Amino acid sequence: RILKLVTEGLAEFSLLRMFAYGSAFTSVSGKTVSAFLAYLVSHGSPQAAIIGLDLLSAVSHRQGIEDQIDLDVVSALILHPAFFETPPAGRHSQMTPYHWTEIAHKLIALRPDQVLPIGRKMLEFLGERSSIAGDAFSKVRGVLNEITKEHPGERWELAASYLALPLNHHGF
Repeated sequence: RILKLVTEGLAEFSLLRMFAYGSAFTSVSGKTVSAFLAYLVSHGSPQAAIIGLDLLSAVSHRQGIEDQIDLDVVSALILHPAFFETPPAGRHSQMTPYHWTEIAHKLIALRPDQVLPIGRKMLEFLGERSSIAGDAFSKVRGVLNEITKEHPGERWELAASYLALPLNHHGF
């Protein structure tokens, strides 16, 4: 019902953030979680994507939930431009990289076909400070390391494409 209020414009989408805290979202079905995520991803705003990530993180620890959530929606969320462009506040909150990393690791384990799209997106924005992949010492780099271990050949082909002239921060 709450999602219906938001989709009909009777409530602001930002109110959905409250479900990421406490136990409000812990008993919601995977189908409902997927509906919330699909709406937030389709909204297009960085704030909506970050709320989606927070909501997904709040339920991702539940046993068996990954069998109920639409993993295509999760993939769209992980690859959302909000995580690779300058965030609204100028930088990502402290928990955003942590949640993104945890969800990306789970997605890679459940959907090996998403490894290369995630790796490609990370390499594209590697070294850009505003990107979730920009900090050289971030836990987010663990996702790229995992991709490299599992698919070294494909990862090298992606990385080599950034080594051509003119060299920029990607090449270094």
